[in-house]
Amino acid sequence: MKKYILFFLLTLSLSVCAESLQKGRPDFKQIVEKRFDVIAHELDLDKNKFNALKPIYMEYCRKLGGLFKFSPEKFKNRDQRTDEEIEQDFKADFTRARKMVDIRETYYNKFRKYLTPRQIEKIYDIERREQRMFHKHRK
Repeated sequence: MKKYILFFLLTLSLSVCAESLQKGRPDFKQIVEKRFDVIAHELDLDKNKFNALKPIYMEYCRKLGGLFKFSPEKFKNRDQRTDEEIEQDFKADFTRARKMVDIRETYYNKFRKYLTPRQIEKIYDIERREQRMFHKHRK
């Protein structure tokens, strides 16, 4: 029964993403809320943990999402970039990766107040799985 509910929640999450894509840019808040619903269901969180973790998770996703602003200009004329521009892109990627590690470490400690390390690992697994599905359906 849990598998059917999980499948329903994942399908619902993807349908929200698809509707948002049809309207234009996806609504980040809706996607994150649906993802957290899936996480809460898979971790079988009680109401108190759900209410305590949801704002923390929303803030965590907002901070991580802020690191990945899409810029179409970055992908135009990739072959015509100079070595200096390529080097700047690499340095920006390194800086972004460091910030991402800092954010994940900070929020790991916040999640750890309510969850076990195994549960936190499951959150990261769910995020990766949802990202793969999102990119697969986007193509």
